[in-house]
Amino acid sequence: MKKNLKKASVMIVMIICLLTVGCTANDEIKVSKSNVVTPSETKPIASSEVESLSDKIDAYLSKLNFNGSVLLAKNGKVLVRQGYGMANWDKELPNGPTTIFRIGSVTKQFTALAIMQLQEQGKLNVNDSVHTYLPDYPHGDQITIHHLLTHTSGIPNLTEFPDYLETMGQPVTVEQSLSIFKNEPLEFEPGSEFRYSNSGYIILGAIIEQVSKQTYEDYVSEHIFKPLGMNDSGFRDGESTDPKYAVGYMNILNEPLQALPIDMSVPYSAGAMLSSIDDLYKWDQALNTEQLINKSLADAMFTPFKDQYAYGWVVMDGGRKIYFHNGGINGFTAYIKRYVLDDMTVIVLSNYEGTDINNIGDRLGVMLNESP
Repeated sequence: MKKNLKKASVMIVMIICLLTVGCTANDEIKVSKSNVVTPSETKPIASSEVESLSDKIDAYLSKLNFNGSVLLAKNGKVLVRQGYGMANWDKELPNGPTTIFRIGSVTKQFTALAIMQLQEQGKLNVNDSVHTYLPDYPHGDQITIHHLLTHTSGIPNLTEFPDYLETMGQPVTVEQSLSIFKNEPLEFEPGSEFRYSNSGYIILGAIIEQVSKQTYEDYVSEHIFKPLGMNDSGFRDGESTDPKYAVGYMNILNEPLQALPIDMSVPYSAGAMLSSIDDLYKWDQALNTEQLINKSLADAMFTPFKDQYAYGWVVMDGGRKIYFHNGGINGFTAYIKRYVLDDMTVIVLSNYEGTDINNIGDRLGVMLNESP
């Protein structure tokens, strides 16, 4: 790779984006209290078996020229925790276990848990209508919080609107964001079908702010990040000055070009979060406890409604309790899969837009399952 990368013009890259896939914030998808894992516990254990697994994964990811960070855990132990490629090609800064990435729609599971916390506090109920909290929202009397959480509201997905690429770099307020899609007709009767909609999760962010009297960012930071010690997670970029932040790239003609800019007020509660593999493992471990919400609400959160989608999670196999979500946003892809009964976790974060994150994560899961 060249050390000094030339930036393609925005117009050229936008044309390429329109002809390819991945330049929007769309996804690729279709217990008792106990202490949460501490940073020191996320270091991989040393053994010949682990070294063998690590070697296999290194060989597999190197063959793919993978760019990002991965964490694999089994039976409560981190077996692989490694970075690959570059976080910043211009500055020759490598990806590592503590590198911070945008995680796109993996953000949705945090939004969903915030809603469940507010229900536990008696401040809302998932069966409440949107009108209860946003009385001026069109069709809000027909749409419930449950519909928003499960992508069954019928509200059109704003990231599929024709002008999205042109406007995604412009900052918006929550009200301005809602106005983009609120007057569009519903695509189907709420609750009757599944269709993925970032718009619904933006409305959830507005409801969280209305009920909690905090900004969405402040609520999640205070009630999720801080209790879990997720110190590398947040919503504000620092990549211009902080080497811990990965820069997002597109692979154009086998050269890494910086991805199109997006203002993070646009994805908001549907996909604006940044995190690291270590922090997401803390999150994963906390979900096995009642530190954040009680068991009955956690069970409700992981109960699918339509097309295997629950509240911010895809339920791949309800009997085996396999929960999954991915994320895709300009320059980044993300993947987390929790094999709850098998006590396995696979986390993959990449700063290359268009990375085949699902196949990579699934293959790593197979390798982890086959390990001792």
